[in-house]
This record gives sequence, structure tokens and C-alpha cells, in this order.
Amino acid sequence: MIEGVSVPESPLEVLIPQRHEGNRFRATAPCPPAQSRVFGGNLIALMVNAASAVHPGRVLRSAQAHFLAPVAPEEELELAVHTVRAGRRSATVAVDVTGGRSRAVTAMLNLGAEEESDGLMAETIGRGVTIDDPADHRADVPLELDTSSIDQWFSFKRAHGETDHPMWVRAKAPVNRESAVVPEAILAALTDIGLVRVAWLAARPTEAAHSLPAGTSAQHSVWIHSATIPDDWLLLRAAAFAGNPHRVLVRATLEARAGDLLATAVQEVRLRTSLNSTTGIDPSAG
Repeated sequence: MIEGVSVPESPLEVLIPQRHEGNRFRATAPCPPAQSRVFGGNLIALMVNAASAVHPGRVLRSAQAHFLAPVAPEEELELAVHTVRAGRRSATVAVDVTGGRSRAVTAMLNLGAEEESDGLMAETIGRGVTIDDPADHRADVPLELDTSSIDQWFSFKRAHGETDHPMWVRAKAPVNRESAVVPEAILAALTDIGLVRVAWLAARPTEAAHSLPAGTSAQHSVWIHSATIPDDWLLLRAAAFAGNPHRVLVRATLEARAGDLLATAVQEVRLRTSLNSTTGIDPSAG
């Protein structure tokens, strides 16, 4: 699935690294050149796709990624996959992403058998109720999120609700077991959207009224609850639950239209001094 990809058939295929030697992969940082930094969710997707290529037949259950250094748009990256433990039905994998001379991201992934993961948690944890139809989204209310660094891969709509910053998200290409991109890689990427802004609003509401978020993701953890991933609009909710003006923890959930809980994420966001409304860190960046 990873080897031999040359001409992308969908916009999502830039999230598939090229295998070049053993368990080492190469990729070009997926980000429009006009942006200042790469969306962290796309880097997580690259790591999940690489790990899945080393361990075919196993799917992502959880991942913990630490962002160590910024990655520039279209920077050449190298991914190294190290198998820490491989059992009969699961594997623990470490993945390092290096850009230039320094390590940019390091992550620990847990992979499990596909048949065990399918619906494993959704039936017990999922809300089990149908949520608002994205066709009835709040078109009259702006999204209030700069998505310019990622809107060539994902689509967005404002959802109903005044809490948890709800919005509808979906990939701009089919995501299923037949697609080249691992579905769990896309789920993991989607849980990283907009969390810096959520932290900024919670920690510095006065500054948030007249300035852009000035911060970055330090760590992102995600748990996948179901291997049945709808190729449809998904509801992303996010809320800050702990922190101070400089460091905030944000929890995010991703749900199917039927109400099933597909993924949960927790991100540590580090905030810096505020920037004015004409400059700043991309609020959608991880």
C-alpha cells in the first residue's frame, strides 16, 4: 500500500510516506507553501500509515505523539518505524519523524487486529443517538477557524451548539478499507483540528476577542474506538478541561452521525504571548 505510490489519485495520498529502506520511509511535509508550519494531524497521519505498512492487517488503537520541533511546509521528512513489541494480535510501535537534522515528532502507537477493533468500544461508549444532520448546519454563523493550511484535504461546517465548539468535518476523498490511506490515520488527523484555538479561548478569553491564537501542540494522544469508519460527515467536539494561561489540556471527541463515538483525543497546548489579528500562528496547526 505504501510502496510504489507515485502519482496521487486523491488529495489524501500525500499522507502516505514512501518506503525506501527496510522500515524507513520518506515524505514531503504536507502543507500549502503559503503556510508557516505544518498541521500536526497530517504528521500523525503519516506516522500511522507508515506503522500500518510495517504491520499489515493491524489497525490503530491508540497513539501518543510528542511534537519536538516545527516542520516547514514541503520540508523533506524521514520516518523510522521501530517495533517495540509484536504479539500474535497486537504490536507496540515507535515512530520518529526527522526533518533536516533534528527529530521533529516522536510517537508511540498501539496496533491491534482489525477484527477485534471493529465496534469494540462504540457499542458501549457511543452515545447511541442520532445527532444533528450536517445538512442543517449553521450556515449563518462563521466557523471562526482558519482552515487554510488543511482545507485541501478536509471539509468543514459549523454545527449546532454553543459549548464544546462543535463542527462537522470530513475528508475530501473516500476513506475506507479499499482506499490507499489507512482510515484510522484520517480519524487521528481530524481529532487535531482547531484545538489550539479552543485552548486560547479558554485560557485567555480577553485576548481572544482581538488576537489570533499564539500557541502550539506539545503532545497529542488519540484513542480509536471503532474500526467501522463512515465515509461521511463526522462531528468534532472539543473543550478545555485543565490548565493555566500558558499550558492547557483540551479534550476532543469524534462522532458518527448515528451518535457512535469513533475517537477520543487529549492534547497539551502551550500558549505564548498574544499576537495581533494580522499575524500569528495558524490556529488550526498542531
